[in-house]
Amino acid sequence: MVKSRLIIVLLVSCLLLCCTAQAVTLRISVADEKTGSALVDASIYVDGDYVGSTASDGTYSYVHSGKKDLRLKVVRPGYRDWVDYVDYEATHVQVNVVREDETLTFELYDAGTLRPVVGARVEIKGEGVSSSGTTGSAGSTAFSVRAGALYNVDVRASGYYDLSKTVQMENSDRVVQYWLFSSDLLAVQVRDSETSAPLAGAEIVVDSARAGVTDVDGKLPLHMQRE
Repeated sequence: MVKSRLIIVLLVSCLLLCCTAQAVTLRISVADEKTGSALVDASIYVDGDYVGSTASDGTYSYVHSGKKDLRLKVVRPGYRDWVDYVDYEATHVQVNVVREDETLTFELYDAGTLRPVVGARVEIKGEGVSSSGTTGSAGSTAFSVRAGALYNVDVRASGYYDLSKTVQMENSDRVVQYWLFSSDLLAVQVRDSETSAPLAGAEIVVDSARAGVTDVDGKLPLHMQRE
């Protein structure tokens, strides 16, 4: 009786060892295709089911039976989904994901009048993009760029000071607004010579032509051609 029980225990142990031996651990490494940087919090799906997300080193270990190929899907905000089949015997797979394309829109306004600036040239340079555009009637122009990337921006418009900025893209479309300052602006202020109080309604004449009258603060902005 004791011998029979011993044989049964040995058989069960052998079965457990066989099952354990068949299990396969698949190490999944996720990285940015462009930079090679490991990506944390990438969601891992196997055969349509969510199984977990990558750690700080961009890896996730999945244990399976090793009996059939796996349909692996990797999802991370700002990147295109990665889907492929992995051989059932594979112990490691490298997943290099590509950043999503997002829309970066620039809106340009006159700092004095707050009206859209038409015909301004906007040039951007950065990851995967070197392009330029011209603002239309709404004072805007748009570019297709990579999510999460950094771009250098140069803005030039006739009659305005040049503007250079840096824009950090997010994981979605972005609208950036800039106010341009006129390069030919001359501000005139009229005051009482005795009290220094501003004088409203003072008429301003430039080269024998009436340019306008001062406001309640005694000021009148003029656009004068330099030199």
